[in-house]
Amino acid sequence: MVTLGYYVGIPFSNPFLRFYAICIVIGACVALVLSNYRAHKDGFDIHFFDSVFPIAFIAGIIGARIWYVIATYQQEFAGRPFWAIFDLRSGGLAIQGGAIGGILVGVLYCLFRRRGTSILRIADYAIPTILLAQAIGRWGNFFNREAFGAATDSFFRMGLYNTVTGVYEYYQPTFLYESVWNLVGF
Repeated sequence: MVTLGYYVGIPFSNPFLRFYAICIVIGACVALVLSNYRAHKDGFDIHFFDSVFPIAFIAGIIGARIWYVIATYQQEFAGRPFWAIFDLRSGGLAIQGGAIGGILVGVLYCLFRRRGTSILRIADYAIPTILLAQAIGRWGNFFNREAFGAATDSFFRMGLYNTVTGVYEYYQPTFLYESVWNLVGF
């Protein structure tokens, strides 16, 4: 039996830095290094993506938050103070908005700052590595105890400790399925 288990009280607990954020940043840094490497192999400067990365990364985080707030406004934000939408420490990012924000700003930046270089060529360097970044970032869901599927007793399952009942409950590890799917895409 393969069981991915959680235990209560992950030993690293910091109110300002979460495992999810660490996984996202590690994934983004891996994507940056590999994108630069791939562009360099094709004759570009080894730092080809260094200038677009911070802008696209921040735009991706903003886009992810905007998408999440719009999608869950009634359930999570209606009736709360306006500034609650800016509290990223409480969670709430949606990959769809992150992809739209990051890609849109990245493409616009490259159109204006990398004139003469094909956007499709730039995308060829970056998009596969974004899939790898997503595969790494998804592991943040494991640490956050989220993005799991239905309860199951199947061979391949994830155990979540229920602090109320004191027992493990088993679920489909959908974050893992997405991570593997992204690795296959990469």
